[in-house]
Amino acid sequence: MSMPPTSAMPADSTVPTSNAPGGIPPEPRPRVLSPLRYHAGFGNSLRSELRKLTTLRSFWVISGTMIALYSLYIWALSSAQNSLGVSSQGLDGAIITSGISVIIVFGIMQGTVATTNEYSSNTMRTTALSDPNRPRAYFAKIVAAAITSGVANAIMTLLAVVIRALVAGGTWSPAYGNARAVVLFWLVLTTGTVMAAELGYALRSTAGTITTAILALYISQMIVIIPNDWVRGTLVNYLPLSALQAAVQIDPVSSFLSSAISWNVGLLTWLIYVVTVGLLGLLRYTRSDI
Repeated sequence: MSMPPTSAMPADSTVPTSNAPGGIPPEPRPRVLSPLRYHAGFGNSLRSELRKLTTLRSFWVISGTMIALYSLYIWALSSAQNSLGVSSQGLDGAIITSGISVIIVFGIMQGTVATTNEYSSNTMRTTALSDPNRPRAYFAKIVAAAITSGVANAIMTLLAVVIRALVAGGTWSPAYGNARAVVLFWLVLTTGTVMAAELGYALRSTAGTITTAILALYISQMIVIIPNDWVRGTLVNYLPLSALQAAVQIDPVSSFLSSAISWNVGLLTWLIYVVTVGLLGLLRYTRSDI
């Protein structure tokens, strides 16, 4: 039986190995991707951003260091109270959340590297090309940062609760707002990472983002040096650091533990900061060139 002429064969067909000149294996046929199946969307962008963060070594180094240090801190604080014979009954939530003003620095670093790493490695332009809808790409990154940091913060919080219960004698009291304080501890840390990621979009610099966040959190407290009663008695209570500390407070069982503003006002103030920075980051990402 005679072979069909070459012109009759399909253009993308593969020549059998036995008939290939010199015994060279044939090249595989190119796979055509269906445009109906492969398209830009929030789900695809979110999966892409999650894959980036789960493979970003610096993100998990920061998370692992945060979990280890805070677990050690809770163990040391609880052990010191036991050895000194200090009664802390009903104050479990206050002890677990007592380090939030320091540990949030790790959340800031998590959110910063999640965003600015793409600018420093020149991959943000590729990200923008993969999903031309910039608001959708922006929120995919923010949600991915919230999910990954939320998992790390949940692990740290649960370990802190377990360590506190074991060192304190196997009991943990949910009364006096302890349970609420622990939940809000996780929420404030996670939204702190989100705010840092949003700020990273606005500043596009790792050093600039971390420096600005540190200034906003800690250096802003120096406003109390202004000799004005309204500044010292009112305004200082609504600064970022004061707001996050108020949000995680337990019910005031003593005047020493009470805050100038209630936990719900502190939480609302903190979330307003998160939303405001988020709008600034979205505006910068959507309105300016990469």
